[in-house]
Amino acid sequence: MIGRNSRPTRRNDATGFGDPIKKYTKSVLDYRFKALEMILDYKEHSVNSIIQLIDTVTEENIAEGIHKRFWSTIEKWLKKGVTDHEKATVRHKIRVIYGCLEPGDPLPEAGENVQRTFNLLLPTDPVTRHSWLFNDIWVHWTQYEIHSTTRDNHEERDNALRKRRCEAICDIWHDGGLDSVVQLAENSHALPQIGQALHDAMVVENHLSTMLSVLRCSQLKIRNSWWLIEGFFNELDKADKTWLISALLKELNDDQVLETLLAMSFNNETWTLAAKQSMSIATSYWHDVPVHSSVFERKSTPIAVKRLMEANRPRAAFDAANHNWEHLDTDELTTLLEANSQSDSAESHAFAEYETAEAFESLSKRSDVEPRRLTNLEFAFLPVLTGSSYGTPNVQKSIQQDPNLFFQLIATVYKRSDGAPDPDEWRIKDSTENTNISLVAYKLLDMLSIVPRDKNGFINTQELGMWIREVRALCKKHGRSEIGDNKIGQLLAKEISDDCGGLPDSIASVFDACGSESMADGFWAGAHNLRGFYMKSRRGGYQEHELAKKYRNYAENVAYLYPFTARVLEMVADSYEREAIREDDELNVRTYL
Repeated sequence: MIGRNSRPTRRNDATGFGDPIKKYTKSVLDYRFKALEMILDYKEHSVNSIIQLIDTVTEENIAEGIHKRFWSTIEKWLKKGVTDHEKATVRHKIRVIYGCLEPGDPLPEAGENVQRTFNLLLPTDPVTRHSWLFNDIWVHWTQYEIHSTTRDNHEERDNALRKRRCEAICDIWHDGGLDSVVQLAENSHALPQIGQALHDAMVVENHLSTMLSVLRCSQLKIRNSWWLIEGFFNELDKADKTWLISALLKELNDDQVLETLLAMSFNNETWTLAAKQSMSIATSYWHDVPVHSSVFERKSTPIAVKRLMEANRPRAAFDAANHNWEHLDTDELTTLLEANSQSDSAESHAFAEYETAEAFESLSKRSDVEPRRLTNLEFAFLPVLTGSSYGTPNVQKSIQQDPNLFFQLIATVYKRSDGAPDPDEWRIKDSTENTNISLVAYKLLDMLSIVPRDKNGFINTQELGMWIREVRALCKKHGRSEIGDNKIGQLLAKEISDDCGGLPDSIASVFDACGSESMADGFWAGAHNLRGFYMKSRRGGYQEHELAKKYRNYAENVAYLYPFTARVLEMVADSYEREAIREDDELNVRTYL
């Protein structure tokens, strides 16, 4: 609170009362206490300044005399005439910090001055007096209240809070009836708790007429009114609750019925009520209702999805089915994903990676799913799936079987090297869409991790050679020979493995047969990328020396049969050797310095 610039140069009030710059000395404390005395003598205090003083006096280890002056300052401020709201604000601050309770409750921590001031701050208006109990669902407990209940027994504290709220509602109701309760609800963020306390207080004689009055009151929006009413109804038996809600809706016009339904919980009970209304209300409900998948029973997921799809809200249907995919049959889930892939509605916001991957994992495990539809869906959701845990397994299988798809990815990302134009059907006029598609294609090219295999999962040299020749032919025809060979080399490098002593013979033979320098460059880059993220050793180039040794062994294993492949592996080893020497030199310099 007090620092280097606390005393303006034009004032000398605190001169001679210590140095404010030095820390943790008696001189500093003298200066701070003198400044605090000056603030206490200030005549025009506000609510904010009083609250700041409470914080300061609590933090400072000050004399009892200054404490008494502080509490007398608050009493002087009260005599000048303050509103009930200001009293309640300061009173709640004191209650939280000093552990004060209501008059008549034991006060173990607060002293006489605190207790007297706390009682003087009691607002006369019951609504203002009890508003702190209903400002939020969660109420700040004092340390005394925490320790007066069983430690960590939240249920006991909740029961104590519920009892106090019930007593508060009784006081408010007896003072001003329903109007006072509505006044309390206007600025409350705990409307269901107000309704619950109304039920506990047993002050409402005619449930239907009272709740109808709440719903029609002009001070509250219908949504807020319903939250209060729902808190009341949730304490009733299910049969009474159902009858009262139905009777309540009959007394409202169509607009009020729709607003009330939209404010209700998104669950089967509300859907049944909506179905009993007119066609226009039921249609509007499913068109506008906010969706929360966590508030209805999982077995009701197909109902919610069906109704939302009928209302042309596939994105909302996706949200409703989130984490409940197993409750949709294969056709329902496939249709839902297809609708979302084609939707351009306003609520089609970005799909979360985890949720989408979860839906695809559920679908891929089913024996009755059509592989073609699943592959098409993976293509449609490529922007989301390319970085997910699910990945794009069926897309990759399609690329293995069709070299034209691999070429299309290359053509989407990289321009022709000869400057000639591509076919018109390849062009995407929208620049933003073109950028997005290119980014997705680049990610997919980067994440492709398996070369074409036969039906049993083995690499067939003849089939692999044919696949590579077709890709190279397409790339050459459309001016992308060099980048095509580079990408093929990166793909082949992903088959490097210690299990086979470097490269399998089937890969090495095809690679050697091509003998392309661009493919060698791609293979070199792919081999380096296999290292991934790593932590540098404090032993200079020790890690790089080991890698260089490993790749030299790989080269020796294939040198006799596949000399081109061996030369490329030697290139990788040489590059790691150069990195190792550089790291060794840096270590020597650091050691010398």
